Amino acid sequence: MKPPLLELLYVALLVVWLAAVSTFGFERLQKQELLVSASGTTINVLDFVHFYEAGQLTRSSETRQHVYDPRVQMEWQQNFLRPLKSEKVFYMQYVPFIFPLMVPLTLFSPEQAYLVWSAASVGACLMALFFLRALTGEDRRVAKLLSFAVAVLASLPGWIVVLEGQVGLFSLFLLSVYFWAFQRRRDLIGGICLALSSIKPHYAIFLAVPALAGRRWKLLLIAAVAEASLLCLAGFTIGWTNVFDYPQILLHAETTMDFAGVHADWEACIRALFSFFMTPKQALSASFVAMLLALAGSYYCWRKALSGSSKLLNWTMAMTVVVSLSFSPHTNLYDWAALSAAAWVTIPTLSILNLIRIPYVPERAWGLLLFVYPVLSWCIFVAVGSYFHDVRFSHLAVNLIHYTLLFCGLATLRKIMTTEPGTADHVLHQSQ
Repeated sequence: MKPPLLELLYVALLVVWLAAVSTFGFERLQKQELLVSASGTTINVLDFVHFYEAGQLTRSSETRQHVYDPRVQMEWQQNFLRPLKSEKVFYMQYVPFIFPLMVPLTLFSPEQAYLVWSAASVGACLMALFFLRALTGEDRRVAKLLSFAVAVLASLPGWIVVLEGQVGLFSLFLLSVYFWAFQRRRDLIGGICLALSSIKPHYAIFLAVPALAGRRWKLLLIAAVAEASLLCLAGFTIGWTNVFDYPQILLHAETTMDFAGVHADWEACIRALFSFFMTPKQALSASFVAMLLALAGSYYCWRKALSGSSKLLNWTMAMTVVVSLSFSPHTNLYDWAALSAAAWVTIPTLSILNLIRIPYVPERAWGLLLFVYPVLSWCIFVAVGSYFHDVRFSHLAVNLIHYTLLFCGLATLRKIMTTEPGTADHVLHQSQ
């Protein structure tokens, strides 16, 4: 069956849009400003430089024991940026085991390493969609899978991930494989993916909730062993002091104004809202409280979902992703590339005409918002930023889309719980 003309036109629009925004990267490559560029007194450094720096600091016997020392990082960055000079350190605060894992990047020049990393990132996105297709059991054609991949990469978060050389699409791959392994009871694969997901520990905590709710002790034990192995790798390379002191290091990095790139009001989570009327430390504390409440809610939902249908499981998985992004204390806009996993397992059709016919209004709004998200995210971000001349409001406006998705998704999940036979909420609903 051929796709509707409207769907084909939309995919064509996304392809053209992706090609258009990708020219920005090619222009920087031609100007030899791929990783670093300057505009007036402002120096723009891609996030990928962090990962390359991590590999080089670990590789050097003089610096590997001091990778979290701001002075050591500042010295490396000044040498890398020369003849440009930064007033503040672009601080690398990732988990300890990321440092030894990045050593292979140093086998290439920085530019070559970035291109290899970007290609691997796109490949991870495609592999994630293959696992999500296997998870849902739907026979979506490869052409539709590729169309979906184009939508992911053309969206504002997906484009930022690739341009900045971030880990968002690798994280998407890990969570997709994790949920596939969780539902297929492949505990070894699931445990390893859960441990690797702790590259962003505030998201890994949410991914552990379904295993806790389902009493999947074997999976959790494997995850603990894998995590311990990663920490041992870090301890034996960059030193145990860096491993044990990491929580304190991270807390300081999240609240200080001494480092470049620390913008709590740019966060794509509830912390940004708190930051408008709280101090940085107060906003971070409030965000931790919100995260704990969200974790409790996620556990409750998973306890209900594990006795339900595959549809209920998929919706609970989707909302775990959205809730983790919304209520984690540190979420960047590019982290929302993981939203594509929620879209794949919940949208029953990739046809906008069929989405309009969904009877339940929150579910219809959910589907339509996700369908137009690749274009809408760009339009809202650029339009609001141009009007207010303040990027904080651009982030806030995109956050409103995310909060709308959160509300619609939770309403839909609640409806499924109350109407699906076999769940406790359904029994309560029937008795009223």
